[in-house]
Amino acid sequence: MAVLDILSRHEGVIEAIPLVPHRCAATIDGRREGLVFDVEVESGREDDDGDGSWTECDAANILGGGCALYEEYLGLKLHDEDPLPRVMRHCAESGRKRFVDREFPVFPGTVISLAVGGGGEYTHLRPGIITPSNCEDFTSCGGKRARRVSHFASRATEWVWKRASSMMDDDGRGYEIFSSPGSIDPRNVLQGKVGNCGFCSIFASVAACWPENIRDAFGKDSEECMRTCGAYSIRVYLPGGRRRYLLLDDYLLCANEDIDDSPSLHSSISRDLWIRMLEKAYVKLQGSYASLDGYYKLNSLYRHPARALQLLTGVPVALELHFGEGGCYDDNNNRDNVSRDDEVDEAYETLLETQGSYARVAHCRRNIDGLDSNHGYSLLWIEPFYFRTKKTGKAASSRLVCLRNPHGRGPYTGRDFGVGSSLWHEAESAVARRLLIENDCFIRCDSTGRVTWRGSANHSNDASIACEDGIFFMGFASFYRYFPIVTLVGPLTPCHDGHSCGTDCSSSEDLPDCMYSVNLSCMKEILAVCRHGLR
Repeated sequence: MAVLDILSRHEGVIEAIPLVPHRCAATIDGRREGLVFDVEVESGREDDDGDGSWTECDAANILGGGCALYEEYLGLKLHDEDPLPRVMRHCAESGRKRFVDREFPVFPGTVISLAVGGGGEYTHLRPGIITPSNCEDFTSCGGKRARRVSHFASRATEWVWKRASSMMDDDGRGYEIFSSPGSIDPRNVLQGKVGNCGFCSIFASVAACWPENIRDAFGKDSEECMRTCGAYSIRVYLPGGRRRYLLLDDYLLCANEDIDDSPSLHSSISRDLWIRMLEKAYVKLQGSYASLDGYYKLNSLYRHPARALQLLTGVPVALELHFGEGGCYDDNNNRDNVSRDDEVDEAYETLLETQGSYARVAHCRRNIDGLDSNHGYSLLWIEPFYFRTKKTGKAASSRLVCLRNPHGRGPYTGRDFGVGSSLWHEAESAVARRLLIENDCFIRCDSTGRVTWRGSANHSNDASIACEDGIFFMGFASFYRYFPIVTLVGPLTPCHDGHSCGTDCSSSEDLPDCMYSVNLSCMKEILAVCRHGLR
């Protein structure tokens, strides 16, 4: 039984939002009532390093004279094989030192003019920030979405695209996709000025438990090709499990001409570029940064973090689990006889079953004790603990969750094991000791003494890095109250050498054309299918 079969018939499906390929919503030179939007390229300005322009003929030569296979998806060429070897060979043979992505033109000389009838005019906007589809909102009568797009239009004049391969840090070192073996770590995924907290948090969740899946998503030659040719590739999975490669240049969005100052996702290690380059792949698929913003159209295809990660991994499950939506029933299928405590227990057991196999984002709906409402947090870990307190010797237990704020700061400060909670002291650090002894993913911060996330298996054991990172604990009862929605993507397993990151439940079927919201009863059946391979 396939996952889609369950979603198509189960009463536990709360909502199914049809997803629309945002990039196809309007053409680049479209004309609409009251709106004029033009894009043109100034001749000879495709490359700011004087390395020579990359022509349409060059792009055709990459395809090997028509021998290399590709397919078009959302108007973009996706290659059957990694195109980077052909890019490097063509650069060497033709003397073109830098690749230029003409499918997503953000290089110098790209000029955008936008005029809205009767509503003023914006000219010379930076490319890649807004699209014609975004600009349609300027003609609306207001609202949050129109204000958000207006925000991007005004900020775009401050943002520029710079080549990563031509930049050096203060010590004269070049920037790299991965600057060290421990680069892929949840702390190294920080949200910028784009409202994509869920998108940021889902990839931080992957970085926490499956760092090799992110590393293997980049083409094998990406680091060398970026240094020599200014290009890299990202592996994606299309409906039906088809593995393809998206080719991009290494222009990255920067603020104030400073490559370290990123207005979008970035790493706490400035020389690390992997999260910025990964994000740019989705910007290209969506058409603009504005289209990744959480305030933008909910049904935009890859704006939702679940579908974004599903594209990268090919796994079959990508949905939202809603608590308190009829998900817990007694043996007679009667919900009225089920207490709230039973619902909390079932929610806990369901999330516990996803531990180690699903990337998770918890969506907060309360401004309380340091938490931000309408904000997505990485759900890194969940587990029960049984211990005896040092003071009384009595048996005690606690169900804890570990989360991370994508801003890298702003932890939970509530009394149930939040930062500074007296429960850490009342338990005489028994919980902390058990965390450190029984889990290799936690470490004690030298300067504060509190327990926090160690990081990936390859990360340094230096605890001093973990003191202010947005990672915190809380009791599950509070989690259930404050986080009524959890995004789940999986099942995930470590992948190597470009092989699928999914389990045997990985999809050879079409990916759903809807974003599904489900309750606990539906989620339990889906987990059973993927656990036992009943397809």
